[in-house]
Amino acid sequence: MENIDKILKLTKEYQEANIRMNERYAIWENDKSTFIKDTLAKISSAISAQNDFFKNNVYVDSDDNNIAIKSGEIALPFDENNLSENGFHIGFSRISNGKVYVYFHQHTLLGLGEDEKLFLFDNLEDITEAKIIKLVYEGIEKGMHSSFLFAGDK
Repeated sequence: MENIDKILKLTKEYQEANIRMNERYAIWENDKSTFIKDTLAKISSAISAQNDFFKNNVYVDSDDNNIAIKSGEIALPFDENNLSENGFHIGFSRISNGKVYVYFHQHTLLGLGEDEKLFLFDNLEDITEAKIIKLVYEGIEKGMHSSFLFAGDK
């Protein structure tokens, strides 16, 4: 019977994980997704207002499970094919178990860039304005190194 008790204890972890997942979903839907979106909009507005390069070229994009701050395309100078580079993209995505995965997407010319993890929120109550601002800063800073504008720097 002792071995069955171990199995029962172990399988209780599934139940506990399911409860935590449902709690995360409720927090996301009740207020946290709106809080993230509003904070990213505040950042976007500040960038647009104080940086001519990004004027009218930084925005927040969202759906039920994903919220991102993005910059628009950056035209390549002297390119006969009118190629442009995709701008920065820092996303906050609710994943299957309700955790929030934060990532940045590299600047790309042909849409082939990769996502890189910045953070994973297990407890959605830990998502604060200060943490969002810090993660956006880290994402923009890391993303810079994939932009043609900084090729050869560092």
